Amino acid sequence: MFVNVVFPIPHDQQYTYAVSVELQQSAKPGCRVLVPFGQQKRTGYVVQCSETAPPGHETKPIIDLLDATPLLSEHLIKLAHWVSSYYMCSLGETIRAFLPAGMQQQSKKFVELTADVESRSLTILQRKIISTLQKKGSVQLSSLQRIVGSKGFYYNIAGLSDAGTIRLVEKLVGHRDFSRKVNFVKLAGNHQSEEVEKVLQRAPRQAAVLQALQASGGVEQLSRLCNAVNCSSQTVRSLEKKGFVEIFERVVMQDYYGDLQVPKASRLVLNKEQEHAVGRISESVLRNESMTFLLLGVTGSGKTQVYIEVMRQALQMDKGAIVMVPEIALTPQTVSRFRAEFQKEVTVVHSRMSQSERYAAWSDLQQGKCRVVVGPRSAVFAPVKNL
Repeated sequence: MFVNVVFPIPHDQQYTYAVSVELQQSAKPGCRVLVPFGQQKRTGYVVQCSETAPPGHETKPIIDLLDATPLLSEHLIKLAHWVSSYYMCSLGETIRAFLPAGMQQQSKKFVELTADVESRSLTILQRKIISTLQKKGSVQLSSLQRIVGSKGFYYNIAGLSDAGTIRLVEKLVGHRDFSRKVNFVKLAGNHQSEEVEKVLQRAPRQAAVLQALQASGGVEQLSRLCNAVNCSSQTVRSLEKKGFVEIFERVVMQDYYGDLQVPKASRLVLNKEQEHAVGRISESVLRNESMTFLLLGVTGSGKTQVYIEVMRQALQMDKGAIVMVPEIALTPQTVSRFRAEFQKEVTVVHSRMSQSERYAAWSDLQQGKCRVVVGPRSAVFAPVKNL
């Protein structure tokens, strides 16, 4: 099996790589792969699979498959092809724009010390190199050049490498884990009432922690538990040492508008014009037809309610939706309105969010945890399931 791979570089060409037998079932269009590219290892995107390689080409095997399931659906890959053609940019750069930042990996050369050396036998620049490595440990080659100066840099690096004083190693850089991990506390095992009684008598603060934890169902976020009991985390850790509780990490959902005031949902009665609009649009959704509709009405005439009713039917059909707003400033009120109707099904994407917040929203959509996204133009790239 072979895959065609593109890279996020301004060069619109697909490169063919061989896939090992153990990875063939998982290697699909939309997945990222780590592959040899010149003297480096780079992250590329699979855009096509085939059983044969182009004639006259020697193919290298992929190093690793970075995703168990495709990050991009068939629909988004088709959209990427169209965007690439229409805006005359490479397919790899287009796909990179579809994905959140921090999902690129490539190899970089690092310099590490391997042995001590007499400074008298070194040049001035080599002494600077050794001193920098002693202070900082492993340093990227390009960063080391900026620190010590570029004149004669590679000549002196080669001399130190030949002498066995340093070594050049390839390391993968670029990937970041944006998932937010929070400490939680849970009750650990069953204890004799006598043991609990001893804690209640000798450590009233620890006893309060146990009581609060029991009242919350046996599991609570560490920071919330400490705030509720007005104690430090050390109090909880003391209970962990005694075997009464267990502290563990859990990945939690990041919500940019988590503190947004959401009004109470109210099911409004549609007028005749709204019913007609909902009926026409719903027919298109039901038939899975791609059609364009224009709702003409002044502010406050009920256009948003039409969108809500159509989306309600789409969600009942296990479909997703994108709500696009003309500017970021209008996002909060739109999110508030739609969350009043669809609660946790709604997330948001825009450029004022941090990288970790955007990654969290993207991940929730990609995994199907949220099925509605609100945002400006960039939201059109969101990986909404069954759009």
